[in-house]
Amino acid sequence: MSRMRNRSRAGLAALLLVASCSDDGSSSSSVPADTKPTTTAAATTTTEAVPGYSAEITRTEYGIPHIVADDWGSLGFGQGYAYSQDRACTLLDQIIKVRGERAAWFGPGEGDANINSDFAYRHLGLWADADQRFGDQSERVDEMVSGYVAGFNAALAAEGAHGWCAGEAWVQPITTTDLYANLNDITLFASAGNLIDPIATAQPPQPSPSDTS
Repeated sequence: MSRMRNRSRAGLAALLLVASCSDDGSSSSSVPADTKPTTTAAATTTTEAVPGYSAEITRTEYGIPHIVADDWGSLGFGQGYAYSQDRACTLLDQIIKVRGERAAWFGPGEGDANINSDFAYRHLGLWADADQRFGDQSERVDEMVSGYVAGFNAALAAEGAHGWCAGEAWVQPITTTDLYANLNDITLFASAGNLIDPIATAQPPQPSPSDTS
């Protein structure tokens, strides 16, 4: 099988890269950035592997990872591994959000922001419905997503999370359901994603004086 780089089939690779983005304009704005060295003196290459997956990760200037793998699952594995090394806290924070667990881990938040977020996301059902909504993906996409999750978790087990969430109890392995739910949340960025607070705080209209007379 020919070697595949992460620039191949940009659409599929972008699916996994987008999954790692933070799109929460209200909650993540107050979250510290992950802390990771930003420069390297020379390129370094490592091979990371677990049963079923193996990827070569070369980091060049500024720590930019370049992934080489022999199959789509391993390509996703390498991407997930590198992202977990760099910004595990970002993705884990977003997964807590789409699960509707912010208040459980972080308290009610200022102005009950976390409670409102949890109510809205549970109402939207992004996590509860993730497997059903993404159940008809191509085999290639499923392989990449499963590989990404395996890579993310492998790096998390080997190194822990770097930065502001290091050592926190909510730093835990993720699942394909988590990743698909986060992908679904990103698709709502320009629609329901802007209505989280209104969804949680909506009230029925008050009767007019004529209705009560």
